[in-house]
Amino acid sequence: MRHFLNLVLASALVATSAHGQDAGMQRRMALAERYLTVTHKEERLRNILARGARLTWNTCADDACRFALNKAIESAVNENVPAVDHAYAQLIAARLTEDDLNAAISFAQSPHGQAILAAEAAMDDDFVKVLQPFALKTSESIRHAFCATQEQACAAVYARFADKPAARP
Repeated sequence: MRHFLNLVLASALVATSAHGQDAGMQRRMALAERYLTVTHKEERLRNILARGARLTWNTCADDACRFALNKAIESAVNENVPAVDHAYAQLIAARLTEDDLNAAISFAQSPHGQAILAAEAAMDDDFVKVLQPFALKTSESIRHAFCATQEQACAAVYARFADKPAARP
């Protein structure tokens, strides 16, 4: 009987500890989401994704094409940003303590934090423009080295990007 009581007590302690960890993670998630809001990271991520997509897909020769492209980009970004934000908040919550998150939020709301956030936001356009040629060059280097020896695997990569029309009944 004594072993049974010890087992019950140990199980209760483990359950309480797990619940405490879940509650702690929930508090850190709430703080991480607040941090993303305070630092405007969702807005910045949305803008960076849209700018990058426009640079990548900038093949339109007329206004109607550009309008359709902008609509497709906006839809894709709106569809994907919430999931990316949630995943980003999970990463932050898993790696930072509540104290760390509170300090980060406080700093972001301070005059120095606000100045840094404003400067980062102002650099986003330039960063996308700087990054795009490097991304293209990196992709081309990989294609050249990898596809020369791994044609089937390379074809599979490009097949993922191919526009495949939906089957029609």
